[in-house]
Amino acid sequence: MLLVVLWAALPRLAEGLLLPVAAERLGVPGLDVDIRRVGLSGLDLGTITLGPDAGLEASAVQADWSLSGLARGRADTVRVMGLRVTITEKDGAWVVCGLPRAAAAAGSDPSFLPQIGALSVDGVVELDGQATDLRLPVNLEGSLDQDGLAVLEARTELAGQALRLTVRADLARRDVRLTCSLPPASLAALASLVPGLRDLPVSGTLEAQAEAALPPAGPPQAQARLDLRSVQAVPGQSPIAQDGETSLRLDWREAVGITLDPVRLRAPLPLVLTISDIDMDPEAGALDCSWEATLAAVPGLRLASPLRLAGTTSARRTPHGWDLRSRGRLDPVQAAPENAPDLKATVEACDVDLAVSSSTGATRIDASLDLGKLQAARGDIKGSLSGLGLVCNATADAEGLTGNLSLSGGHLEARRPSLTLNTTRLEGACAFAFGPEPTLAGSISAGLAAGSDDATATMALSLPLAWPDPATEAGSLSVDLGLKKRSVAKISSRIAQNLHGLALDGTLSVPPLAVRASLKGRADLANPHASWLEAKADQTVTLPGELARFVPSLATLGGSARLQASARLNLEGGAPTLPAALKLTGITLTHDKTKAALSGGALAVAFSDVLTARSDSDQRLTFERLQLGEIILEKGDIRYQIEAPHSILVEGCSFRWAGGRIGTQAFRLNPGVEDYTVEMYCDRVELPKALGQLGMTRASGGGTANGRIPVRWAGGKLTFDNGFLYSTPGEKGVLRIEGTEILTAGVPPGTPQYGQLDLASEALKDFGYEWAKMNMNTVGGELVVSLQLDGKPEKPLPFVYDREFGGFARVSASSPGSVFQGIRLDVNFRLPLDQLLQYRQLLELINNGG
Repeated sequence: MLLVVLWAALPRLAEGLLLPVAAERLGVPGLDVDIRRVGLSGLDLGTITLGPDAGLEASAVQADWSLSGLARGRADTVRVMGLRVTITEKDGAWVVCGLPRAAAAAGSDPSFLPQIGALSVDGVVELDGQATDLRLPVNLEGSLDQDGLAVLEARTELAGQALRLTVRADLARRDVRLTCSLPPASLAALASLVPGLRDLPVSGTLEAQAEAALPPAGPPQAQARLDLRSVQAVPGQSPIAQDGETSLRLDWREAVGITLDPVRLRAPLPLVLTISDIDMDPEAGALDCSWEATLAAVPGLRLASPLRLAGTTSARRTPHGWDLRSRGRLDPVQAAPENAPDLKATVEACDVDLAVSSSTGATRIDASLDLGKLQAARGDIKGSLSGLGLVCNATADAEGLTGNLSLSGGHLEARRPSLTLNTTRLEGACAFAFGPEPTLAGSISAGLAAGSDDATATMALSLPLAWPDPATEAGSLSVDLGLKKRSVAKISSRIAQNLHGLALDGTLSVPPLAVRASLKGRADLANPHASWLEAKADQTVTLPGELARFVPSLATLGGSARLQASARLNLEGGAPTLPAALKLTGITLTHDKTKAALSGGALAVAFSDVLTARSDSDQRLTFERLQLGEIILEKGDIRYQIEAPHSILVEGCSFRWAGGRIGTQAFRLNPGVEDYTVEMYCDRVELPKALGQLGMTRASGGGTANGRIPVRWAGGKLTFDNGFLYSTPGEKGVLRIEGTEILTAGVPPGTPQYGQLDLASEALKDFGYEWAKMNMNTVGGELVVSLQLDGKPEKPLPFVYDREFGGFARVSASSPGSVFQGIRLDVNFRLPLDQLLQYRQLLELINNGG
């Protein structure tokens, strides 16, 4: 009965006596075991916990043995059910809370190895981290024989993908062999286990096989193969698609051998990445390899050959971390845009250098890019960019990434016939910090010079920039346009960063005309469509001013006008527009040398968009009085429209001339055309005044005429082609012309021709006509005015008919002369046209810059 009582009390005695001793020796004060049965044939344990917050517990443990086997240290079966292992992330490390400390020191030989005929474990492993929450079901079966040979086979599932692990360990000889197998598994399922990839659209398969060994003597050994097939992913908006299969193979025996098949992509670009000559020494912590990236095509470009970037990478373990050095070179490139096949571009070889050094708590990064000479050509336009260098120095630590980025040495040059452009300075620097509160602060500095024949342009830009807060200091922008070594326009502006982008506030000046306009603008980087640039001017312009120093031939030009001008560059609607307007009022111009004068003038031109080179319709040029030589026009009104840089449509012209009106129909002016004919229609022009302006300066009388005068401009000459004026029907007139003696100049007296001209000159001094006609033609460089009059002299003429002479002959003043009842006069006048209009001197003035 005593034995029965002891047998029944054995579980209680074990809990009361043995459990506290085991908890103390293991260092687990919270150890709690429910001992349900202990006997000669085995034991049955209930829930086993290491404490309330421990990461290891089991629902039940059962063991079966025999007394003879137990005496030899053998258990027939051991079953662990409901095992739960929780691995928690703490301070950057993964631990199992409450795990008992090892009973034996590391490296000591086990003096006793139990034997287990059959071992089975059924449970789950849980990973609990800041970004990881993973639950893996585990099923393990194995055995441990009397010679210390342990065989374990474990099965689990990674997001539904089967994983099998086999361990064969000779504990006595310390020889361990490991085999791992992952059948073709879904990448989408495996990606769901990785933080940051759970929401990534991905497809494809992954297959892996690995064998590893820890022999009792010698280094570790391993063989592995990993295959990726048909991988597709969409990070952000750009898809990535693998072309074919890629395999990674590892063979580690005496040395580590790694081979990787080329990685081929068909999206987003047809890229092939090859890593070769991999040399790895795990004991020394060294890795060296060569790599090459080849790009067969680039959207929008036509490549003469694939882009190729090749280089080497070397990594070394140091006492404080790792040092990595990578160098690469981009082969020369020849390309042309698909939408501009005549544009050819070449880039010489470019060098890339990257150095990364890690130490306790920080990583140093140094990178540089030396851009090879970039050349581009399109027809007779050529450009190049050379000597550009980009350097980055940064440090990464627990606070983030800080460093500097600099750009220097770039030289830009562009050429076309009669035009060159060069950079005199191109520099940039930026200090950055990427951490809890990222910041950027830097500046850009550039200088530019351009020249075309006698025209030059220079630009200088200095611009501080910062982010997220704008730079506190403002930069400057200056532009100087020159012609024949003299400044013709200048821009001087303050340029500053603001919350939206950049603000421009300065002046635009034109020194030869002393014009000064305000210049304001905004470049909105967040919303480029809200960007704009505006210039306004409102002042009086006086000529010649400084213009005489710029163009000496204009020194005799005088005048003034009120200038009002505005232009605004807008980016609304996604396309730039440039509405502009120019208005000149109160225009007065005088040029004594050419007897040209303009008064009461006004000019208006407006563009809805200057970039289209087409002005609004019905633009106007008006004046009160315009004198060109002896010709005087009044109340001028010219309506026009600029249709294109090569075409100006004159919608109509009207003037007052010689007491009447003249006008024209629509015609076009084209700078490339040198032959124009414009018909001027005359209405009720006073004939005496018309003759007076056409060279007969002492003509007077009365009477009006109508007609048309075709004016032709060709080969730099002005001509009249069969112009005519008719007296108004039913309206008589009187014509008085003084100085008619010129009609007989050069004609021998006493001849019939002289008598006729003498009679005509006397009659024109006071002639009343019934009708009159005047023709105008140009012969050589002279204006030939043919005047036909039908009427009679207003008083007797000192002429009588001489039968012997056969015509009229002049008589003395005492003779009463003759009274003519009717006479028809045909008189031709020849006048030098260039002196009449002074147009040649005006052309000279214009050609010299006026």
